[in-house]
Amino acid sequence: MAKNLVIVESPGKVKTISKVLGRGYVVKASIGHVRDLVRSKKGQRDGAIVLGIAKDFTPSYETLEKKKKVVDELRKAAKGADKVYLCPDPDREGEAIAWHLAEALELNPERIVRVTFDEITPRGIKAGLAAPRAIDMDRVNSQQARRVLDRIVGYKLSPLLWEKIVRGLSAGRVQSVAVKLLVEREKEIQAFKAEPYWTVGATFSHDQRDFEASLRGLDGRQVVSSAEDLAKFKTGQGQMGASGIVRTLIKDSNEAKSIVDALRPANYEVSFYEVKEVVDRPYPPFATSQLQQAAANRLGFDAKRTMRVAQQLYEGVPLGEEGPVALITYMRTDSFRISVDALKECRAVIEQRFGTKYVPEKPNMYASRAGAQEAHECIRPTHVEMDPEPLKKYLSDEQYKLYRLIYQRFLACQMVPAVFDATTADIAASGPGTRNAVFRANGRVMKFDGWLAAQGGAAAATHVEAPAVDREKGDESESSGPEGSDEDAAIGKKQAPAVAKKKPAGGSQLLPPMQTGDKPKLERIDPEEHFTQPPPRFTEASLVKKLEREGIGRPSTYATILSTIQDVGYAQKLGAGGRGAFMATPLGIVVTERLSANFPSIMELGFTRDMEGELDKIEKAHLDWKKVIADFYGPFEREFQKARRDMVSTKEQGEKTDVLCPDCGSPMEKRLSKFGYYLRCTKAPECKATLRLDAQGNVQKKVGPQPTGIKCDICGSDVAKSTGRFGDYLHCVKYPTKECTFTMKLNKEGHPIRKFKPIPTDRLCEKCKGPMVVRVTWRGKIRRPFLSCSNFPKCRAAMDLPPELAALGEQAMAQWVVADAKNKADLKVYLETQAAQEKEREPEEVET
Repeated sequence: MAKNLVIVESPGKVKTISKVLGRGYVVKASIGHVRDLVRSKKGQRDGAIVLGIAKDFTPSYETLEKKKKVVDELRKAAKGADKVYLCPDPDREGEAIAWHLAEALELNPERIVRVTFDEITPRGIKAGLAAPRAIDMDRVNSQQARRVLDRIVGYKLSPLLWEKIVRGLSAGRVQSVAVKLLVEREKEIQAFKAEPYWTVGATFSHDQRDFEASLRGLDGRQVVSSAEDLAKFKTGQGQMGASGIVRTLIKDSNEAKSIVDALRPANYEVSFYEVKEVVDRPYPPFATSQLQQAAANRLGFDAKRTMRVAQQLYEGVPLGEEGPVALITYMRTDSFRISVDALKECRAVIEQRFGTKYVPEKPNMYASRAGAQEAHECIRPTHVEMDPEPLKKYLSDEQYKLYRLIYQRFLACQMVPAVFDATTADIAASGPGTRNAVFRANGRVMKFDGWLAAQGGAAAATHVEAPAVDREKGDESESSGPEGSDEDAAIGKKQAPAVAKKKPAGGSQLLPPMQTGDKPKLERIDPEEHFTQPPPRFTEASLVKKLEREGIGRPSTYATILSTIQDVGYAQKLGAGGRGAFMATPLGIVVTERLSANFPSIMELGFTRDMEGELDKIEKAHLDWKKVIADFYGPFEREFQKARRDMVSTKEQGEKTDVLCPDCGSPMEKRLSKFGYYLRCTKAPECKATLRLDAQGNVQKKVGPQPTGIKCDICGSDVAKSTGRFGDYLHCVKYPTKECTFTMKLNKEGHPIRKFKPIPTDRLCEKCKGPMVVRVTWRGKIRRPFLSCSNFPKCRAAMDLPPELAALGEQAMAQWVVADAKNKADLKVYLETQAAQEKEREPEEVET
């Protein structure tokens, strides 16, 4: 009996799908894309960008060199199949891959079936096969248009930047706008000037319980107590605004001291006290953007790491004897939609684990963001009954953490709200000079944990202090907490408090029971000076949030964008992982300024947002995709030709400085490289002297090799730390002489690490014919040897180690164990040496 051929993207799905479908199906993987746009050739800069620019923008494609063998194998398998099921991932890119497969394999349209799997489970696989369809050419054309536009922009602008600024730069339709956001924020920070304001805080006691309060009213006006209040005060000059509030500012220490001196002996009485029940609704389930934000904020994962681990959970993780089991649904989605079956299962699990009172009368429904495709469900567990804790022993640490995050969010989204008692007390001062002062105290206590039960007791107890989420959109925001809003802040008015964004005085304190007329005792009162803070730099979470809200790019592309802008040197991350903040580099600033001046349209957020809308209409409204490209290309080409003539080049002449060359005494000029600004002698190339500049433009003194405490592996000499053109590195003190060539790199944490030396074999790579070597890697928590091309990363051919090379595998593992032990021992010595040097550099305290 002839078999059916099923083609998926990832080899990780093959085993699971084969097991579910049985003997009537052969499952093979395309390993991603098999075709791409033709590459430009020498002397064909414009015409080869897309071989249809001069005609009707019909692109030309070619089979990727590294995929020719894969295509041949798939073509051979397809010849003997009754039907070919094209099953790449269920998104636009997956749809395009399915079309490219049909074209590259030259398949008969009558034998093609397009099938998608939202989850790699028996239920998801059978559901996909039960809903076959034709390839959606609108989705394919939408993806083609994106790819062509990106190629046009990249292949036009990148060579221009090479010519005018620095060789090796790149630009992109979405990438460049993302960098612009970082540059604009950096300029805001540089231009920022801190402004002072004063507040008055107090501690009161009542019924043997202390609580915190802050001065909120003075002379019938609201006291400025935050940077937001200060901005509103300055805008309205203290006059009544639209909200009916008149503000007053404690402008200096003298005024603050006089207020405190007058209030210290005053009498105090509770003028308003109210306990109001507040409900705290659960967050929506995860879509791609929200998962990236939450993983960055809570786990410290960058977007690239989040998507890599999510891909593993989607494709399947070995769970003991069960084999690979898919733990989550497809992780590239912009929807909060949940299937009917998943809702039923989720509600049943909640009732079983927490009780009936935690299950809402009707399922909680969440509206997705405007413009969302909603082609798939939200990101959720495929088996809601599979709690993260029993699976922990099978998962790597990062897999477990991400799965737990997804699992808890999904359970919580279908639970009832948490209920709090929010307490507000106004305490009025009376006596000479008190100026009708009123202190405000806020408290909050949990009555019912509701959805917070799914997060665990610690999360519930500290919820007021935890990162909040825009409940409508599911976005991870920076802070949360209840406080009186502008409307309730008109002190003296007996109004119920609302829930606002700012943190209350006393945080989540528990106020003692009081009633109007009670007289709490003043225990402490102090003035405090504050300064306004510059806008924060974007983190991965906040930049993803900004990009999505502005409609720039699509969530599935954010991980690549954030990685690329760092790789090309336009931004650097201050701190590791997802919590590190992005800072635009001098190179990023220069490139952004040049592009903004010469290509104002593609650098405008509104234009990029509208272009995304047009690309979406190709799929949703059958818009002519070639016309969309043509409408873009005409104005863009005119801007490009003008920029080639007018863009100022940084290569022609450097900026003159007063610094003299340390070698020949000639003036030095400021130049830009891929690694930032530096000084070069004006007598170059005869004089090769250069000086490094730091981020503030100050000349960095050349520091000689620094001791590390580590010994050389080759000759036993000391190993020193130096700075090269690519950053810090370690080397033998005899390097770079012929006596010794030992060097070591520093990893992302700044720790020394030996590079594993691959073990050569007599086998040749099937792709590039280079020699194959044995390396060591790990999947999950297990290290293992594997066979890899020695030309990595140019050639990424790799495979499991064959049995006949088992001895080399054992040798590789033994070699890795030795290197790992040396790294751990050296790290301790290195850190101790660094700490000692830092201590020596600290200035001695001078007795005065």
